[in-house]
Parts: sequence; structure tokens; C-alpha cells
Amino acid sequence: MTSLDAQAEKEVTDILGDRALVAPLPDVGRAMVDLIHSPLSELSISKLVAIAKRDPKLGNRLIRIANSPFFERGKRITTISHAITLIGLADAVDMMTFYSVNQAVPRFKAVGNFTYDAFWSHARACAWAAWSLGAVHQLGTQTPGQLYLAGLLHGLGKVVLALRRPETFNEILSKAAHDQVPFHVAEGEALACSHADLTPRLLGDWGLPKPIRMAAQYYNNPVMPPSQYQEIAGWTQVAFALANASQIGFSGSSFEAPLTETLYAKLGANPLSNAVVREKVVGETLQSLQSKSKLIQAVVRDSTNDIRAFGRAPSPHHSISAGGLFGSASASRKRPAPPKPSADPAPEEKDESSSLTDRLSRKIKRFFD
Repeated sequence: MTSLDAQAEKEVTDILGDRALVAPLPDVGRAMVDLIHSPLSELSISKLVAIAKRDPKLGNRLIRIANSPFFERGKRITTISHAITLIGLADAVDMMTFYSVNQAVPRFKAVGNFTYDAFWSHARACAWAAWSLGAVHQLGTQTPGQLYLAGLLHGLGKVVLALRRPETFNEILSKAAHDQVPFHVAEGEALACSHADLTPRLLGDWGLPKPIRMAAQYYNNPVMPPSQYQEIAGWTQVAFALANASQIGFSGSSFEAPLTETLYAKLGANPLSNAVVREKVVGETLQSLQSKSKLIQAVVRDSTNDIRAFGRAPSPHHSISAGGLFGSASASRKRPAPPKPSADPAPEEKDESSSLTDRLSRKIKRFFD
């Protein structure tokens, strides 16, 4: 972590206090962090099964998810091995890592639209987008697991503010909504430090490696860290923009900058500077998030002991608009603040004229024409 000025450092110390805010990662959490730093070729179902068997609650949860309407295939699943095989490698990595992290992070009371479910749903969307950038599109030199962790944990400092400075946090949320600006812009007018300055301290308590900590601190400004950490911070910024475009969960503001304002959309000599590649990456990642949106949110609800999340069939997915992602910053700020998440799935947004793929393609095409 790079040094802060004296005022910011004092505020970080005051906010964090002497009391530990996060619990140590459980045994399965340490094992998952170690495993997903490995290259994709070294991840396997058998390794995940071995880790899941260490925690009976995790094993039971995976079996319950495998028997839910999201995955159910007519034959009841009774073993962890069959459950993970049915769920699949990538989804199992995601669920097991989130489960482990979730055990160590305290719950917080809702501050406006910023709720526990909304925060983690957005964080998991960001994590999935980051994983896709590495695993599907093979962008960056980091492993997909490293990108995933950076995406999942990038906003943990917001939990600290919701717990330790709820009134200030509410003022920031209100200002971001009123002024139609990104969260970190409104935050900068209220605090000497930022949530991104708090996050690395928590990740350090877990012993997470420096690239993950630096990505979390600088995902809003990837040119700021030392050069060896700019790449992972830059891809985390892209994943954050994609998660915002998906409209899954809530990160603190409905007016975050679109993908076109990220470092890698502007920087030459990288894959996203190529319009054809950018269209493919964005379109496929948004479609992936679209297909997983209800599962992402259901896993979060399940973590709050809402067992009903896996006791009924998923409702049809929301449609994801690419307009805010590709438009100007001002255009992206027309999306209204999301309502507080509900345990009940939202109704389907119907478009009888075309499929999701067609709608995304038209919007993407309009941007590039």
C-alpha cells in the first residue's frame, strides 16, 4: 500500500479503531485463496471437493444449491462431489470463496439503498466479470482467481464506513444521488480518506497478497499505484464498470463512470482499445452476468439464512442494458437509484421483439457506428 498523507492516515486509524473489524478467514477460506491463485489449468473439481469436505455447513449448502431449480436435473444430489460436478468449476469456486469471505465479514444495517444483500450482489457481479476477463477472454497476466478476488473484495471499505460511520456514509450516498456523481467523488468531499484506503488494511489482516490489496485501493484510479500493480487495478476497474452496467446489486451510486472512461478503454496497445475485441468482451460478459443474475443474488440471500432462496424456481432474468456502459458519463447517469433489494425476484422486463443478444448487439453497434 502506498503511503497516505497525515490527515488521511489519521482518519483511517480513527475509523478502523483498535477493534478488529473482520474475523480471520476460516480454514476453507485460506484454502480457497491459496487455490484460486493457481493457474486455471491447476484448478480441479477434486481439489474443490477436498476443501468443501472440511466444512460440513459448506458441503450441505452446495448440495442444497445443486438440488435447487437453478441446477436440478431430476435426480436428487446427495454428495458434495456430485454437487460440485453439477454446479461446475467456475460457479463452485465463486460460491465457496464467497461463503468463506462472508463468514469473516460482519453484517451491517442498511444505510439507505446500501444493504448487505445489495452490496454483496454487486461485489459478486464484479468478481464474476473479473473472472470472465481472465478465464474466458484471457486478458491480463494475472490468474482468473486473482482477478476474481480483486473484484469480490474491492469495495470492502464501504462495509467499514457503513459500520463505523453510518451517518457520514449516508451523507455520501445522498450526495452521490443528488449530484449524480460516482461514489468516490462524493466521498472525497466528505472524508480525508476513502473506502479504498480502508480496504487494504482489512485484506492485510487476512494476509492477502499485495496485488489484491493494491487493486482494491486503486481500482478507481489505476495509474496511481506502482507500475507492477497498475494492470490488476485496471482490469478491476473494467470489471467494476461491467458490474455497474449489469445493474446487479448496488455499489453506492447509480452514476458511476461507464467503461469508455476506464483506463483500458482509453489506453492504446491493449485489447480493449480494439473496437471489435471490446464489443465481444462487453457483449459476452454482460450476457454471462444476465444469465447468472438471479443465482448471484440467491446465493447472497442464502448467506443471510433466507433458505427460500433455493426453495423455489428462479424467476426470469432482468434485461441488461449496455447503453450506460458505452454512453458518455452523463448518459450513464440517467439510471435511477435501485430500490432496496427484496427477497422476492423482480418481474421480468419483457421485450417481445427480440432476444437479449439482439438488443445488446443493436446498442453496442450504435455506439461504434
